Amino acid sequence: MRYDRYARHAFRTYVFPSAKSWKDFELLRLEENEALAGGAWKATATKGAGVAIEFRNAAEICVIGCTMSVDALKTVTSRVSGSTWQIECRSSLSTDRSCPTSMAMGLEVVLNLLAPDAHDRYFLANEVRRPLEFCGEIGSAKLLLVDEWQRIKITLVTRPQAYWWIVPIETISQSETGFERVYQGSAIMAVWKIDPPSWRNMTGVVQMEIAPWDNTAVDGE
Repeated sequence: MRYDRYARHAFRTYVFPSAKSWKDFELLRLEENEALAGGAWKATATKGAGVAIEFRNAAEICVIGCTMSVDALKTVTSRVSGSTWQIECRSSLSTDRSCPTSMAMGLEVVLNLLAPDAHDRYFLANEVRRPLEFCGEIGSAKLLLVDEWQRIKITLVTRPQAYWWIVPIETISQSETGFERVYQGSAIMAVWKIDPPSWRNMTGVVQMEIAPWDNTAVDGE
């Protein structure tokens, strides 16, 4: 049994050692900075196209005995165009010191299309379909979640290109037949590895677009 340290919300920021893998994400042993992952962020509404909110936070990050003060800025923008809803999260880290080793930054998105092993609900990346119960790493500029039954697709894109770490979220319930695992959605994290010089100013963007599903368009991805 593993217990989440935080609520499973969208666009949570993780900063952790670059040696960690998707398996550490699954086992909740990223050793992430807790102030950025679970601390309070100050929110401010901004003007511009769509609805945008800025979130600010600050944290002390220790790397090989070196402590750095890091300022974090996260901007979430929501726009609607016709039948398409687009949400973008831009997460930036800045510091006045150089980090002596590489680190990693992740932005987590949690989505639930309900059926982990149904043939008509799946991940699609690099022209490969995977069931929603998939667990692992995918290297792709674009990741799609498709629900043919509800006829919607969710497209995730990163800038710069990131790796996708995907793990199912499951709870345990007791029934007449005993204990069983119940799928509650998937935790999907875009992960960027950050080399030492980039620590002075690092930005990662995740764009999520929810739109009607088009069989022709999806098969052509």
